[in-house]
Amino acid sequence: MRWSRVRQLVDPREAHHPAIVDMRSRARHTMEQFVDSLGTFLKLPIEEGLSSEDAVVRAMALLDARLGKRRLAAFRADLLATGIERACLRAWLDGEGFRVNALVMTKSKFDRDFWEQLWSKTLREHAGKVARRPPNAHLTAEAANLPPGRALDAGCGHGADTIWLAAHGWQVAAVDFSAAALAHGRSMAEAAGADVAERIDWIESDLATWTAEPGQYDLVVCLYVHVAGAVEDMVRRMANGVAPGGTLFLVGHRPIDPSTGAATAAASQVHVSVEGAVAALDSNVWELLVAEERPRAVAGTGVDAAIRARRRT
Repeated sequence: MRWSRVRQLVDPREAHHPAIVDMRSRARHTMEQFVDSLGTFLKLPIEEGLSSEDAVVRAMALLDARLGKRRLAAFRADLLATGIERACLRAWLDGEGFRVNALVMTKSKFDRDFWEQLWSKTLREHAGKVARRPPNAHLTAEAANLPPGRALDAGCGHGADTIWLAAHGWQVAAVDFSAAALAHGRSMAEAAGADVAERIDWIESDLATWTAEPGQYDLVVCLYVHVAGAVEDMVRRMANGVAPGGTLFLVGHRPIDPSTGAATAAASQVHVSVEGAVAALDSNVWELLVAEERPRAVAGTGVDAAIRARRRT
């Protein structure tokens, strides 16, 4: 598409040009999906104005998964030529002659306030459902045969994994920055009995800044934590807490399902990855026992990256 075509879209004198009408007709449904994707997929508040460049990129990634590469390529050829996505979006919105509430995307922030609000709302409305959540299946499979010792549950959330570890004889430090989630976990541990509750130390802190004591834990678990910063840095900080002979176990959502190429619910998040963990762990220090992507139990929800490593020295 040339800039003259874009100018035609904006210029009301060209509003009924046959080529423009045809292009609008073919693009209308896809563009509606595009605008809808910005809100539905990213769960952002609606604001007046245009999407930011990041939002355009993420929405296009979602459309790629929804439409398939061939249909999306055809759409881009009609409307979103390389380098002028935002200009074309503005042209389409203006050219259609109606106002659209496009989403203004700010940098995605899964920060302390976000999680505290989410946990508070979830526990207020669905406390019983949360209480019935089982411990993570990856963890129970990988840790079932490990001899209990000192464990760190980094990003423990509502505490199901922490309580499972404590019930199996581990002395657990459970770290999370959501006071609401920690309060729920503490209550559930007390309900499980004094022998479980007394094995858990609940710590309210932000993993972005909190650092484990070097070599203090026989098991360090970090499951589905949204990484603030580089994945490799987070892996190294978690690994630093593992004692010689101890185990590091990490699980993260993958943003793309490798079997389909479709974006998953984690497409706007940063999680640990197999490649990031392998790059961060020195093979002279660590023996990689598991480093793989596993399909999730519910079909169509993507895959998890699972990493289990034993510290040699």
